[in-house]
Amino acid sequence: LWILLGAIVGMQICVRTACYVRGHSVQLLFTITAIILGLSLVMKQFNVIGPARVAFLVAILAACVFVMAEMLRGWIRNRQA
Repeated sequence: LWILLGAIVGMQICVRTACYVRGHSVQLLFTITAIILGLSLVMKQFNVIGPARVAFLVAILAACVFVMAEMLRGWIRNRQA
């Protein structure tokens, strides 16, 4: 039930975000995030747990902050138009 609820809420947020955030910068961001997460998994396999966790959290946090900032910028731009 919680997974279904999280999926529904996440889908609504993604749809709303897609109205404001577009372009190659987001694709590049997701590519870089995926590469960093892959490196984090490799570090975890070699028992470098601390830096692996830091890389994981920083990559996810940076992606979230960037997308939220772009969404806010798009929302403000849409309100002014």
